[in-house]
Amino acid sequence: MTPIDKKEFSDFLGTDADLQKWKLKLLSKLWFVALFTLVGALMGAVIYLAWCKIANGETKYQVATDYYITFNEQEYPNGMDYYNAYTWSEFIKDDHIVEPALESLPEEIDRDCLMSYVSTQMLGDYRLLTVLATGTEPGYAKAISQAYEQALVDFAGYIPEILSIEVWSEGEVTTINENTKLPNAAILGAVIGLVLSAIALALWCAFDDRIYTQADVAGYLPGVTFIGYSGDLFGAELEANLKKLDPEGKAERMSAASNLAAVGSRCILEIPMGGIKATQLVRRIDFLKTQECEIIGVIITRCDDKFLKRYYR
Repeated sequence: MTPIDKKEFSDFLGTDADLQKWKLKLLSKLWFVALFTLVGALMGAVIYLAWCKIANGETKYQVATDYYITFNEQEYPNGMDYYNAYTWSEFIKDDHIVEPALESLPEEIDRDCLMSYVSTQMLGDYRLLTVLATGTEPGYAKAISQAYEQALVDFAGYIPEILSIEVWSEGEVTTINENTKLPNAAILGAVIGLVLSAIALALWCAFDDRIYTQADVAGYLPGVTFIGYSGDLFGAELEANLKKLDPEGKAERMSAASNLAAVGSRCILEIPMGGIKATQLVRRIDFLKTQECEIIGVIITRCDDKFLKRYYR
């Protein structure tokens, strides 16, 4: 790798080389994006579960019991039309049902509590009624369901349009799943984590002025000769350039990563790859110039050969 002048460096910067460096830096930090995406998903799920716990309170249990209603269609041909879902939602509050049900329930379940625990459903067929008994304990839900079974069966005797109400099927106690949107919350958290981490990574790349490549030397240190990269990949080119620029080998090797003190008349500056910011490097080069130390050129040391292979392929 022979030394190139400032104009050639400028032409070099006009290619896709810097975009290639950006791509490689971004790829090296994909773990960061993946980690924050996972953290975002976990945080979204945790926040949602916490919100559900606060909003819904205690865990609720439910028993769904289906009833079959036989209507007196001979005397009341159109009677079935009046007994829809809305009608039954009002009937379950009727004293003829509520009072008998309360008699068989524990004293801590009063009328207001019972009304908040019972609801009805009627899907299409007016002959099929579903009563949902809910409670904060499995035993309460089951007790309410059983109390309504007898009360509803007896209630048929008060309605002339109805011949009988029978238990069609008695459900088991189930836990009400209040967290039905947990996957959505996790996905939303993951998307937010992905977007924020991608933005943070892009900003890091944009403001990272550390020296990685020959193009960085040209961009941040105009007029300073790039000698080469240390390491196996470009080691032969580095040795060839050193023999040409410092044939006697008398130039002092100085690390740009350390504070400069006493200096000689000629030096070669060693820059560890990605180990020093351009702003720090410019200050140290100004120091050398003030000391009237001739900078033969710079060598990028501690090179990542895998990075350079991808960069120059």
